[in-house]
Amino acid sequence: MVTALLLGLAAIASGCGGESPPTMTPGGDAGVEITMSSDPDPARAGTVTLTFGIQDAAGKPVTDVGTQVHVVGDMPSMGHGGLEGDATYMGDGKWQVRGRLSMGGEWRIVVKVNRDGKLLAEREFRVQASG
Repeated sequence: MVTALLLGLAAIASGCGGESPPTMTPGGDAGVEITMSSDPDPARAGTVTLTFGIQDAAGKPVTDVGTQVHVVGDMPSMGHGGLEGDATYMGDGKWQVRGRLSMGGEWRIVVKVNRDGKLLAEREFRVQASG
């Protein structure tokens, strides 16, 4: 009985915090380059602005013509989401979205770029937000 209790506690403890959540496989055109920066930098809990630089496979900035950039941020280790919305085109291949990171810890940011209704690229970033 003690052994079963210890094994049960070990299983519970191993599911809390220590492991990184799985990483998404990039989707769409592998030649599309997406970079991300945050303001504040480094990110912290609270309001954050994320800026994405997006270049197509030919190295040209992806503009707002027929393009939608959708961003979802969640905290998989805690099992909750928090940030979601469409980014706004800022010019020169830069897109921005503003949202809230509800607490410190590792956040997963998934960026999906659609052009003319078709997936151009999907990428994942990890952000370590201070509390």
